Amino acid sequence: MTRDQGGSYAEQLYAAERMGPRADIFLELAAPILQVMADKHDYRHFVHYSSVMPDPWQSRLRETARRYPVLRLVDAEKVSAVRVMMRRDLIETGAPDRTVVLFRIDDDDILAASYLDKLSAYAVPGDRGRAVSLCRGAGAIYLDGRIGPLRDQQRVFGAQGQAYVGSWRAADKTLTMTIGRNHTKVARMMPTIADAREVAWLQLRHPAQDMLRDQSDAVAQVQEALAKLAALPPEFDLAADFPTVVSRIDPALAPPAGR
Repeated sequence: MTRDQGGSYAEQLYAAERMGPRADIFLELAAPILQVMADKHDYRHFVHYSSVMPDPWQSRLRETARRYPVLRLVDAEKVSAVRVMMRRDLIETGAPDRTVVLFRIDDDDILAASYLDKLSAYAVPGDRGRAVSLCRGAGAIYLDGRIGPLRDQQRVFGAQGQAYVGSWRAADKTLTMTIGRNHTKVARMMPTIADAREVAWLQLRHPAQDMLRDQSDAVAQVQEALAKLAALPPEFDLAADFPTVVSRIDPALAPPAGR
């Protein structure tokens, strides 16, 4: 996104057509699920944001963080390194020696409520120094608050569902964590576990994503890509893994058959 497209960069960055879908997806659909995960696991979710982000977006983010204490807001201008945030949290909470796991998720993707249940199988001393790719997920279109029927997809080494296993030593406050700089090439850096047995995340595609600059045919592009994916198996429990999504599903947004 450049200035010569009209308007300032900040105006375009925080435009309602760009921020609206992201705010809805993260604040209304993803955050409640993250809290469900935190109620079961020792987990917190650091949210990088810019202090120059205008209202209503910043106010909505702060209000959501009050409702869901799993969210820890971090001013990106003050702290940018994820290891710094993790180490500070481990010190402040008085964490004993332990295995620690780091992952990231974009603001327009949603983790399954069972994500940490699946990931915990690898949060063990024997897997320290390894990456984990929970590489099976779902894909769907997001349009004006509605979500199309979910499709089955697999993205080995995709950003969604990828995590890193490390360790914390309390005596000298040492955090050991190797993070892949390029998630697509993580297996060249460290041993990597790929697990595609179950759906672990939902990737929502919408016209406001930066990758889809031609808005006029963005929906067609998304639907064409989704049409190539199989439907999720009938035994998949949407309500269990993505409870906030259920009421948003619109069968009319199903990708056209035979494409």
